[in-house]
Amino acid sequence: GYTLLELLLVVVVVGIIAGLAMPVLVRKDDAGLLKQSAQALLAGMDWQEDEAVLTASQRGLRFFRRPGEDAVVGYQWYTWSRFQGVWQPIAGTVGSGTLQGVAQLALRVDEREVEVPLLEQAAEGSMGSGEQDEPQVIFYSSGEISEFELTLVPSGGAGATVLRGGFAGTELSEPGDGAG
Repeated sequence: GYTLLELLLVVVVVGIIAGLAMPVLVRKDDAGLLKQSAQALLAGMDWQEDEAVLTASQRGLRFFRRPGEDAVVGYQWYTWSRFQGVWQPIAGTVGSGTLQGVAQLALRVDEREVEVPLLEQAAEGSMGSGEQDEPQVIFYSSGEISEFELTLVPSGGAGATVLRGGFAGTELSEPGDGAG
């Protein structure tokens, strides 16, 4: 037979090999990536809402999409410069993000459909020069948020994730959670 030490050694080796193989075997699907991205965006919205109130300055959020696709490439946060009278992008990792796993999206602001611009169109504009260049969602220093609804459908097409904001703050509803 085998000794207890030999059996323990085999169990440890198998455990190490399984631990190394697990990250390769477990990959997030598009719905999982979308959920994670949406939760990160919601946390950013809550933080920017607080920052707008604490600093007595308006904050803005603008979404962009890839050319030829409906999918969102990402989003950029802005702050209103009272001195220059324009929206200024917030620099660094806090200032922008990416929504992963999105196949389709729809953005409604103040009960009207809003087109999400292509990345090149958004980059060419100079913030503050016109409505097209302004953030789609505004976080006011009073604590209010422009009413919006962002519907995100994962690449697999199974169930949409919806981010909503308005007078009562922001919320996230996911497939199967009963919200919405």
